[in-house]
Amino acid sequence: MMKNKVQKTKFTLNNTDIPVLEEGDSYQHLGVPTGARVDQTPRDLLKSLTREATLICNSLLAPWQKLHAIRTFTLSQIDFALRTAKVEKTAFKELDNLIKKEAKKTPNLPQRASAEPVFLPPCQGEAGLIPLSDLSDLCTVSHAFRLLTCPDPVVQETALSGVRVTTKRKIKSEPTLQQICQYLSGNKEDPFNREDGSFSTLWTSARTAMTRTRKNIPDMKWAYLNLKNTFEIQSSALISDELSGIRKIPCKEIRIGKTIPFQQLSDQRPPQEVQSLKPDIVVINEATRTIDIIDITVPFENSVDALEVARQKNTWTVRIDAFVVGALGSWLNSNNQTMKILGLTTAYANTLARLACSTAIHWSRDIYVEHISGRQQYQED
Repeated sequence: MMKNKVQKTKFTLNNTDIPVLEEGDSYQHLGVPTGARVDQTPRDLLKSLTREATLICNSLLAPWQKLHAIRTFTLSQIDFALRTAKVEKTAFKELDNLIKKEAKKTPNLPQRASAEPVFLPPCQGEAGLIPLSDLSDLCTVSHAFRLLTCPDPVVQETALSGVRVTTKRKIKSEPTLQQICQYLSGNKEDPFNREDGSFSTLWTSARTAMTRTRKNIPDMKWAYLNLKNTFEIQSSALISDELSGIRKIPCKEIRIGKTIPFQQLSDQRPPQEVQSLKPDIVVINEATRTIDIIDITVPFENSVDALEVARQKNTWTVRIDAFVVGALGSWLNSNNQTMKILGLTTAYANTLARLACSTAIHWSRDIYVEHISGRQQYQED
């Protein structure tokens, strides 16, 4: 390159001319198109991975085996491209949707269900498949971190020299190690808000990727440890050792910390005399789904209509209904009529519906995670 133009320089190897790449030409380096001013999005690789993922999804493997195969054999192929190439995020859409659809089938989730079970890690009973767009940002940050903490002193010094130059062009002065950390963390305060020209390097990509990542992990930042003489990425959600193994990063779990206020209904206690009454005869017919409740009474015969009065006192109008909420939070419309029978206001009925669905999902998730991991997810009072 000279003056931002590709020079037609000829090179020979064993008396054989090496082809010269024109501007826009590329060659494949571990699946990544490489050259001067080329689109590095590995579209051919993504198409191949989509075909492979489709074959895995249509195979006779068990659902959990399909997810394991996608994690092990499919996503691992794109790891290098995500770390080193500038990839268009829209190119991931087809593969992302396919993986998300298959991951929801494993726990028999409907496709309209939230995608959190796809993203949360296996240690929490979920699929652990991070969206490729987010994974791309994490891989970019991870690649920069690995270069700056590489055990090879030559690689580490070369990386540090490169990030110094990039930071210097941004702040217009020789940067300190702390300023380098602020630059990589996406700091946009003065002097990091200055124009630095239209140039792109690994370090500008790492800064941009960190800025996007901090939308989900706000306290994530670069730091330099003087005692250890090394860089570190700090966050309450992860540590740098986990960043080097990018798929170990835990996702934040969001849970509604509320319980259904059924106690407000149970506070309406029946009269004491009713509590002591129990039916004498109960006949259950499962074929017709009917229940006959008979109460036996022996009244005093102190009047002509004593027996009829006794019958009326022991005859009640009973309404039996069901309040049904699915284990995955599905809501039965007839529940609305049930809440009207209970005399609930419209506002409280809407609130109760949301809380009932969220609590059903809460406990279903706890039961599933305990089944998979063997760890009880709740504390017994």
